[in-house]
Amino acid sequence: MTLPGNVLGEIIQAIRVQLSPTASQAERLQTYEYLNKVTQSGDAPAVGMALAPAGAGHPDEVRFFGLKCLEFVARYQWAQMPPEAGSAFVGSLEQLVTEGLAPSDSNPIKSKLATILVEVAKREWPQPWDLNALLTRMFTGSLIHRELVFMTLTALCEDIYDVDFSDEVVVSRKRVLMKALSSIVLTDEAYAKQVHRDLQPFRNAVKVVEYVPGEQGRLGWYLVAVTQLQPFVSAGFAATPADVHMGVAALRALATMVSWVSSELLAQSNLLVGLAQLLAAASSSALRYAAAEVLFLVCHRNYPQPGEAQLMFEPFVDGGLVTPVVQCLYSLDQGDAEAFDTMKLLVQAIVEVGTRQVCGKTNTAWLPRAMPEYISALLELQQHPSVTLSTSIVSFWLTALKHPYLKQSEPILDALPRVLEKAILTFERPPPYEEFPNRKTRSRALASLKAHTKTVVKLVAGMSPMQSAQWLLTQLVAGTHVAGAQAMIEASSSELLKDPVSLLQLYQHLLTRVRAAADARQDDTLASLVRTASACVGAIGGEMQLLLPLLETIITYSTPSRGARYTLLAQMARIATAVPDLVFALADEIHRAATALPLPEVCHVVECQLVAILHTAQLPNPADRAARTRALFDPILSGFCADVAAALPDPAALIRLCDPAVPANREMRSRIMLPMVTLNAGMKRAAASSYPDVLDVYVPQVAACVMQIVQCAHALTDPGLAQTNPLVKMLQDVPVYIKTAYLQTKESEDSAAAAANPTAPPTADAEKAKLKVQMWVEQLKPNAYTLLGHLLRPAFYQIPDVAAHIIRTVFANLDTVESRHLTAVLRCFVEPLVSNCPDAARPAVLLPVIPALCRFLIARLDREWAANALATGADGQWRTAADVEEEEGGGSDDDEDESGTGAALSAEIVHDRQLRALSVGALDMLASWFVQGRKRRVENGLAEAVFGDATLHEAVLSLLTAACKWGEPSAVTKSMITIKALLPHFAPPGTAAAEARATRIPILASFVVRGVLPALRSPVHADAYDIVLGMISGALVILLASEFANDTLQMLAAEGVPQQALMLFHQTWPQLHTEGDRERAIKSLFAHITSVAVGEAGRIQKSTAVAMVNKVMIAPQAGGAGGAGGGDDEPDFGDLFDETNALDHAI
Repeated sequence: MTLPGNVLGEIIQAIRVQLSPTASQAERLQTYEYLNKVTQSGDAPAVGMALAPAGAGHPDEVRFFGLKCLEFVARYQWAQMPPEAGSAFVGSLEQLVTEGLAPSDSNPIKSKLATILVEVAKREWPQPWDLNALLTRMFTGSLIHRELVFMTLTALCEDIYDVDFSDEVVVSRKRVLMKALSSIVLTDEAYAKQVHRDLQPFRNAVKVVEYVPGEQGRLGWYLVAVTQLQPFVSAGFAATPADVHMGVAALRALATMVSWVSSELLAQSNLLVGLAQLLAAASSSALRYAAAEVLFLVCHRNYPQPGEAQLMFEPFVDGGLVTPVVQCLYSLDQGDAEAFDTMKLLVQAIVEVGTRQVCGKTNTAWLPRAMPEYISALLELQQHPSVTLSTSIVSFWLTALKHPYLKQSEPILDALPRVLEKAILTFERPPPYEEFPNRKTRSRALASLKAHTKTVVKLVAGMSPMQSAQWLLTQLVAGTHVAGAQAMIEASSSELLKDPVSLLQLYQHLLTRVRAAADARQDDTLASLVRTASACVGAIGGEMQLLLPLLETIITYSTPSRGARYTLLAQMARIATAVPDLVFALADEIHRAATALPLPEVCHVVECQLVAILHTAQLPNPADRAARTRALFDPILSGFCADVAAALPDPAALIRLCDPAVPANREMRSRIMLPMVTLNAGMKRAAASSYPDVLDVYVPQVAACVMQIVQCAHALTDPGLAQTNPLVKMLQDVPVYIKTAYLQTKESEDSAAAAANPTAPPTADAEKAKLKVQMWVEQLKPNAYTLLGHLLRPAFYQIPDVAAHIIRTVFANLDTVESRHLTAVLRCFVEPLVSNCPDAARPAVLLPVIPALCRFLIARLDREWAANALATGADGQWRTAADVEEEEGGGSDDDEDESGTGAALSAEIVHDRQLRALSVGALDMLASWFVQGRKRRVENGLAEAVFGDATLHEAVLSLLTAACKWGEPSAVTKSMITIKALLPHFAPPGTAAAEARATRIPILASFVVRGVLPALRSPVHADAYDIVLGMISGALVILLASEFANDTLQMLAAEGVPQQALMLFHQTWPQLHTEGDRERAIKSLFAHITSVAVGEAGRIQKSTAVAMVNKVMIAPQAGGAGGAGGGDDEPDFGDLFDETNALDHAI
């Protein structure tokens, strides 16, 4: 078809307007609509063929639009095209790809051409169109034609071997396409062996798949791609940019093939040898990245047959190919994002050889001859400056030291001393400032590395306890790496106890150092040494005289630093856990020594004595154990209850108690706070012991006191009080960084801190007093909530009229309680209140409490989300937390300065964070009641109890569906998980439950499904679309099998789902038997009401391998993954022509 010249001119002018920075919004909208019409018109093939060829002389953006027109035809109009029109389109396309390219064509042009070829191939290949003949003809052309061949093969492999089969066209022809692809990628010999295994999933299909041999002697595109890499490793080869582009395209094609090509063919082609040589010789970062990606994918793949791993990797390990890979890694610049992605791929590839191949389940005999050299390379890499890479290396030891036979092999046993040498240096590594500029991220990354290293040290100690202990003792005596040795002792003390004699030597040496540090008044050194010595006390046995010096030092050491004293006293409970009988025998001596201590320190001693009582074997009679516990706690708790009754009879008394100008108040505040802290620790210790009920006698009395404290604390949040009382306003205006400010104030009081910084201006006494009171109030509520959660024992639910008491005290003034504290109420108190409630108490406790709480949460969160201006963009759509913080300058990677004060956070950002945390906390509370977890067992009776009461289940379901209207994706995810867990309760089986089904199933359709649809309409919830659609799929399985199927379809039509799509969906639904098929059908059904298209999977870019590495690496590096890999630095043509633009969505 020939187009009038004025039509092409109008199209070109419209494209220029779209990309012009000076065009008005009205002009952009007008041209956008015009270009959409052109793309969808019958003239689209003619427009594309006229604009796309390089010979037409159009700029790249115009040619790209022409290719978009051709892509639209191939994707969406092919089924309606008559055969002769399709043949004409294919002929023109072949002419375009063979004659319409220029050597200087950009990557977007070539990529779009490859996409069009693949879209046509998925519909017409292998019959009636011979794609392979076209690829062969193109390959004989220029380098750019070869590059296009490999780009086409890459896209073809990605679409056909997509494990999710998300492409409907591929699903309908998958057997034919997989067979055709295998026939052109593999050699004839390999294909003959491969075809049976590749097509095993379809063995039971009706149509028999037959092997038809291709051209005899055909090489296959896999080997063609491998042979194209040979010149790059040849001496004297000077690669041009076109050579590099073609080489990168060949490697990307290989990356899509190595996951399914047979291991025999991979080994025969010497691919690993070629990749190692290419990494050593490549001068292009793009080529190096692509080679690293293929190497990682080969090493990451599973080889399930016996002997496959040895066949593949024996030449790699024993052939000395690890060395050039390591040398390439060290030659890269860690500060360059693209180079760092390459480094991650290389390191993880090397690690996968050991963890996945040598330690693989199917490898039961092969141990590489060069295993010592391989281990040496890993130990060298373990000290790489990058914490990310070092952590990945540590994962090898976590696997190898647990392997049944590898851990006993000579290379591993010989390497154990060197493993400890590297580990001790890890504990002394400086913070990785350059790798992680953000303080929190840096701290988490380093902590993760040290945690995994501790596990390695523990494994080594378990294998050779005596040698490990002797080695650690040598390090302590030498005094060169004392801090690292201490960390290793603490990590491995349980394993070192297998050789108590050697561990006792460590303890005695540490005890000598403890005395020296105490005599020298070295607080920090003493605290760390006491902590390490406490980890070794298990070696003492029954020798009381060996324990006394340590306990005396802890109790009697005097220092002006309260932090140092608390750190020392905290080790007493650890000692009591290790040697409870000794501590119990010394109870009288400890009590006498503690009488002179202040109350905060007495609380630590009480915890230590309780641990001894709980774990000692000297109290076989439960009554004696209970009596000793009461003797220990009665004085503290009787005084606590009396103090609460006297000091906090009402909220006004709490206001007076918080007056910093009254010195006597400080002592009373301590007498209220510290017993709560002690009982919190005691209840937690008891719950984890064999005597969880030992403190139950105190539950009713203490619960009444704590609820009174909570009621008074909540009353202070009333804004009306702040308007009339300056003291209340001071208590409400707690700064965001209150904890840091308070700790800095404490440090300034320590003589050591004052000596270290004598020029620091002293904080005013009034300001110090104010900060201390604010910190006390800030900690009062969380401690009270946590203690209430620990008090939720059976005795708590026997308190008369307990539900009314909870509503009157804990739920008082909830509407004005800060979001952060309301989140703590839900997590610490309400969540266990329901989970721990006995069946008999549920009607009396749950019915009055839960519906009112759910309604309150919905009202408050709806109101706060509506008022949260930061969470709403200019277009009225919700924004994610990352969007909010990036725009407001408070992004998560820069939310705190190095001082840690958090002063950079604005009040709006803090409010947004706390609102999101409260939203997630409310849904997490519901999930804890109904969703089974790895660490949480949920009783089905609770869900049935909820569904048994209309008010209760209506409140719960209202809160679950309300999350879909808010702007927090994590809340939506938790909501969907919870609803999916509740789906079986909407349709209980059995004839006796027919009445329940008749009542509940309509609720599922009209209330639940309708309630979650807003989540699909909001772009901010795009990451949760899959789980939302999965929940809807599970709901429709119930609904469409019931008598309410027609009502369900009518409800969906009322929500905007097209009637024609509903009819087709209803007809095909009975034929869908797998969850995957149903979810794909659901995606298609709701594609018209979602904010973005979810039915079409995007192209797998080269960063996929980096994403895989980031998932397995402990501390992934952010940035660089999205655009890394040395790809062409090509300009794109704006959002209009992007793969995910509205042009496609309008379809």
